[in-house]
This record gives sequence, structure tokens and C-alpha cells, in this order.
Amino acid sequence: MSRRRPDARVRQTGGHRPRSTEGHVPVREFLSHFLPRDDVTLFDRMRRKRHTATYDMSFTVTHTDAENAVHNARDLVHKIGVIILKDGFSL
Repeated sequence: MSRRRPDARVRQTGGHRPRSTEGHVPVREFLSHFLPRDDVTLFDRMRRKRHTATYDMSFTVTHTDAENAVHNARDLVHKIGVIILKDGFSL
């Protein structure tokens, strides 16, 4: 029995299979089936900023940027949790 990550099982349960092995790209595509476009755009913007902050030494993250990222992430996690529970999965 293969062990898949929980997000992969949820995606495949809904009939959504990732088209690539790239980290967050399949997640963004998956979210686009359930969340409004603005939320998916926000997720993608946060993903790109995290990538830049991790790999570009000239990029700095301000305290306000970090606070906003945490607030936005909590909001997205809550929305995704509601969707998961609505679809009959447990958290």
C-alpha cells in the first residue's frame, strides 16, 4: 500500500489529479476549483513572495508583510477547512 500525502488523497477523491510534480502549482490549480479567484490569486502571490524571500538574498520581508501573510494564511486555512468539512472529510 503506497502512502500518499493527505492533500493528494483529497485532490484525487474529488477527481483532481496534479498535472506536474512542481510544489505548489498543483495545489494552486486544485484550489481554483473550490475557492474564489481572489483567494487563489492571494495564495499564489504569497507563494511567490515566499519563494523570493527564500532564494533572493536582496529581498527583505517587513514586519507588516509577515503579519499580513499570517493573517491571510489563517483566513485561507479556515476557508479550506470549511470546504473539507462540507465535503465529509475530517480534519
